[in-house]
Amino acid sequence: MTVATVPDEDLMERLQAGDRHALGLLFVRHVRGLRELLSRIVRDRTLAEDLVQTTFLSVLRSSRRYQRHRKVAPWLNGIATNAARDSLRRTRRSAEVLRLTASDAALDQSEQPPLSEPSHRRALERAFARLPEPQRECVVLHRLEHLSFAQIAGQLGISETAARLRAHRGYRHLRLLLLEHVEARR
Repeated sequence: MTVATVPDEDLMERLQAGDRHALGLLFVRHVRGLRELLSRIVRDRTLAEDLVQTTFLSVLRSSRRYQRHRKVAPWLNGIATNAARDSLRRTRRSAEVLRLTASDAALDQSEQPPLSEPSHRRALERAFARLPEPQRECVVLHRLEHLSFAQIAGQLGISETAARLRAHRGYRHLRLLLLEHVEARR
């Protein structure tokens, strides 16, 4: 078995045994995906790079708590998502850095305001910023990361039903906020 074919779970086992080279191999395998995930969540490439580093420092510190039966990629995504959430809370930048397009907000065509005007784009950004953080997280993970509700539940440590409910409420809330904007402009 070559190093390239060593399963992630075996690399985690090696890391738990003190092999720091295993962390480097995990980094090489997962850095690209984590960078993309974090960039979509925080909408800031530089911050995403910092959060990738934070994620792998957390992996190093918490490697003893990793349980072999867990898949490594979702575990890493969960750590990265938590790092992003903590960063957004600390910096209070969620209103500025998390942005969706109307299609990402899963609006019905009949309810979509045209985004040709900058005011509509700003209205969408304001509406998205007004979503409660749990709903916003589920919408981002579902619509932008294309994760299933089971995967979202695993990453956030909630039930699949809770993930569905948060996303559904988030989509509904976005629709209502955007309809308010459209009605106000008439």
